[in-house]
Amino acid sequence: MDLEFRSQVPTVTPSMLGDLRIVLRRMADLGFNEESVERALGIRPLAHRQLRYILPYRARLKACGPLGIAISFWLLQEFVSLEEARHGLGDHAISVLNQLGWLHVSSAGLRSRVDLYPCCGFYFFTDSANNAFPWPEQVYWLGFDSYTLAYCTPRQPRSRALDICTGSGIHAILARTHCQQSIGLDINPRALEFSRLNARVNGLEVEFLASDCYQAVEGQQFDLISLNPPFVPTPDQVPELYRTGGDTGESVTRRVMEGLSESLTPGGLFSMATEAPRREGESPVDRMKSWLGPGWGIAALYKSEHPIEEYILGHILGSQIESASHEHEFKRWLDSYQRAGITGMTSAQFFALRLPEHVPAWSWERSYPPPRSNQSAFLQGWLEALQAWHCNWPGDFTPQIHAAVRQIYWAEDSAMIEWNGDHWFPAPTRLEGEVARVLRQVLQGSSLADLEEHQPALRQLGCSLIINCWA
Repeated sequence: MDLEFRSQVPTVTPSMLGDLRIVLRRMADLGFNEESVERALGIRPLAHRQLRYILPYRARLKACGPLGIAISFWLLQEFVSLEEARHGLGDHAISVLNQLGWLHVSSAGLRSRVDLYPCCGFYFFTDSANNAFPWPEQVYWLGFDSYTLAYCTPRQPRSRALDICTGSGIHAILARTHCQQSIGLDINPRALEFSRLNARVNGLEVEFLASDCYQAVEGQQFDLISLNPPFVPTPDQVPELYRTGGDTGESVTRRVMEGLSESLTPGGLFSMATEAPRREGESPVDRMKSWLGPGWGIAALYKSEHPIEEYILGHILGSQIESASHEHEFKRWLDSYQRAGITGMTSAQFFALRLPEHVPAWSWERSYPPPRSNQSAFLQGWLEALQAWHCNWPGDFTPQIHAAVRQIYWAEDSAMIEWNGDHWFPAPTRLEGEVARVLRQVLQGSSLADLEEHQPALRQLGCSLIINCWA
């Protein structure tokens, strides 16, 4: 265990809360946000930073002034001199962090014992991602899956939200911005301490409870449930609570999804970012159908695929294993994956909608570019159009459309265009009002006369590409 990075999570007094908010206001004034950090480091998204590129990062940050110092301090766990710390963080921040026990002081300079992440206009403290020797209660930092769930969860107004495996509290806190009540659950007491601290410094009232899955809220229902579970398939219960998903990688995922029928209200939404196993002859959605039962709409957005050999190596190199035993440990993990039938891992965002009784069950899977900014409003519209399409579109009608178009989903006053493969449109395109009406009118016709009648209007509206110009 690397005690240098294992900080205490303080009980927040009103005075301390005010001091921390001053620190965060300074970070906001510096422009310490996702876009600025990515631009300064020369990476996108932020979660793609890797310590093996520390030399290029250092070189780039030298030109970024106080913001570069803040990035080095909070996200790279670099030592900075006292003079640099005063220039980048300010004297007040140095004093506050020292009082909290979050400042490691040595002859090399000052270094933070915690990470600070910007996300969607808020800030989140976590344990350090740069600790080479994790301990069982280490709180998960904001990784790629954390940002995916934050960027992809629709944010329409709802009554009650529940975030399971809340960790730093990020998803319960973001849910509180659009829900009347938000509750976060975690089995890890240290995670609950961080999540309560983060809610308070961000000025939001969120309840956090110790719980194994739904235990603390049994019998209650919610209309938004979010989950970023521990998902790494492991041959045994390795210590890190934030990553261990059992030998299948889905021990927590399955328990949560099997409980949705009792915990999610009709019309409610389940949103999950995870890494799911691939198995021969089935998709992750096939398994989810069996866990959920009838009455669900399931959408899967697959961001990237990982061969199991590279996936395993990346995880055993980050655990408490001596170098000499890598080969033995790699074989042990590989044997476990092969016994479980795992052929690969996929990074993905999943949605499950609890459907009204009269709506038939449906599922949809597609590749989707990894989100690099907030996509919640767009994906809310996509899910609404997807649902409307399954409810209303006649099953025997095939529109004549451009080969680049994979599918069109119709809502009452809009349409969503989904593109084939790696088309030049990286994500579906939403059409509103008149343009959607004209497009629908054209596609429901079958004659060249209909096409010619509306082609000028479509061209003027900028969507003539969608129409297959048959002769």
